[in-house]
Amino acid sequence: SSFYMRSQIVAGSEALQISVQTLKTGTTALRSNSETLQAGSRALQSNNETIKDGNTTLQEDQILSSRLELAVQAQNAFGDLKYWLTDLAVSWLNESEENADTANERLAAHLELIAAFAPKRVEFVLPLIETVNEVTLEAVDAYVDENRVLGNSLLAKARDSMLAVDTNLAELASELRQRAEQAKKSALANAEAALAPAAKAVSDAEAAIEPAQNAVRAAGKAVATGEAFVARANRATQISIGLIMGAIALAVALIRVLPSPINAKRRSASNSGTKGTSFQIHDALPVGSRPQTWNAPIWVAVVSGSRTWASHTAKSSASPRSE
Repeated sequence: SSFYMRSQIVAGSEALQISVQTLKTGTTALRSNSETLQAGSRALQSNNETIKDGNTTLQEDQILSSRLELAVQAQNAFGDLKYWLTDLAVSWLNESEENADTANERLAAHLELIAAFAPKRVEFVLPLIETVNEVTLEAVDAYVDENRVLGNSLLAKARDSMLAVDTNLAELASELRQRAEQAKKSALANAEAALAPAAKAVSDAEAAIEPAQNAVRAAGKAVATGEAFVARANRATQISIGLIMGAIALAVALIRVLPSPINAKRRSASNSGTKGTSFQIHDALPVGSRPQTWNAPIWVAVVSGSRTWASHTAKSSASPRSE
């Protein structure tokens, strides 16, 4: 029993050591996975900030593109106004005058929107556009009065104002176009910058999955090993308890049976004066062995008591049968 329990304890200790080592390995793997996930989380946060910056840049690009479109529409409207005013000076047609008025209305609507983000440029071109309209109509009147010299002079003055308006609107359109292109490049660069950390974060997360799975399997193995050790320990305890109870029962039975015949033999030997003498005990030795001298007070009592106990046991077992 002691040897069995010792072997079970040794096996259990080894199992516990394996379990502890496995749990340490699993803990290290989980800690590494936690660090990897934290790094991935930081990368994702950085990507979110980059994406927000990219969204802001895209919004800015959309705004700049709409402003550029307004500047181009203003240029087209002013080009139509110049055409129909020049045609009116030559043809004197009412249709040309009506088309010029329509172009003026379109130009005024575009300039009103442009004033929200480029007020100084609008303040600069509005007086020039008014001068173009007034001087061109005066030139038409001069041509009607057959004063071609005055008409040509007035048209030359109107052309100077037209050139100034064209230059100003062209500068506005060029400035907006450059800013829009720069915003597009910035948005593209931000998107490309966000892709690399995002891809790395995904790769790190995928790499962390396998160690996490290994850690879970190792923890499960450690739990199974611990449960097996507990089962073996319980079994060893039960067996040991059974052996101890059996030994106690056997000792109690021997205590009850052996003392009476042994003590009786001792009293008989004492009364017959054999105390301190030696006897040759032949019957207690195996067949063929040489007789030896034994200490009478002890061994005669033991041997006789053993025989008496054996005889008593035989009679006890035979009594029920005879009955």
